[in-house]
This record gives sequence, C-alpha cells and structure tokens, in this order.
Amino acid sequence: MPAFPLGDIAGGVLCAEAEILAALLARPVTGMGTELTVSVTDMLKDLNVVSRVIEASREQPDGAFLVGTFPRYRLYWAANHTMLALGALEETFRHRFCDLIGQSDLVAGQFATRDQEAHVHEAAEASLLATDAVSWERLAERPHAALPQ
Repeated sequence: MPAFPLGDIAGGVLCAEAEILAALLARPVTGMGTELTVSVTDMLKDLNVVSRVIEASREQPDGAFLVGTFPRYRLYWAANHTMLALGALEETFRHRFCDLIGQSDLVAGQFATRDQEAHVHEAAEASLLATDAVSWERLAERPHAALPQ
C-alpha cells in the first residue's frame, strides 16, 4: 500500500477541484449549470504526459530543458549526503547562484551540457559539496549573503 495515494489526489481531487471551480466561474457568465463527470482514470491518462516527456528527453538529452541537462536546473549533492534542487531559470537567479558558490565566472556557461562544457557542472558540483544543503538554503535566503568560511 502506498503511504500517499498520489493517483487519487492528483487524478481525482485536484482535477475534480479544477473542473468544479471552472464550472462555478462559468455559471455567472453563461447563466447555465454544468454536468461534470470526474474519472480518476481519465485524469491520470492526461497527467501521464509527464512520463512521455521524460522518455522523449532520454532520447534527445540536449533537447530536454528541465531534466538536469543544464547546470542551472538540476539536483546537486551537498556535504553530509544532502541534496539541493536548483531552479535558477531566470538570469537574476543564475547570477545569484554563481555568486553564492563563489563561481561568478560560471554564469556564461549556464546552458552548457555535460558534453559541451563538463567543467561548468564540475565546478558547481565541487562548490556545493563543500557545505550541507541546510546551510546553503540559509545562505540563499539572506539578501546579499557572504560566502561561508
């Protein structure tokens, strides 16, 4: 038994909630009610697009933007066997990340795949391994944070 019924929540509750809210918002505009049929199976089929995207990205890793191909959007190991999830998609956040790890020169390589510029990934990995994830989180929350000593 799963500890969390993801299919029921994502496929049933969340999708049903969205459909109900859409119907409620449409009623004053159209003046009509809506009959809804909520099928967890149908909703999960629609949500399964994620697995198809993941499979496609394995075939073309450079074309997969958000699966860890680029150093600005991926998982990193930190000290003490902790992990960080980085999502520095906007330029401001990329600059901030590179400044925090003391590697401001890496900003230009934030679209570098491992095949193209392995040193960008390796430099970010090495910097993040120096400190545990909780400390990096605290540091990132502070404005204009200084690097840990």
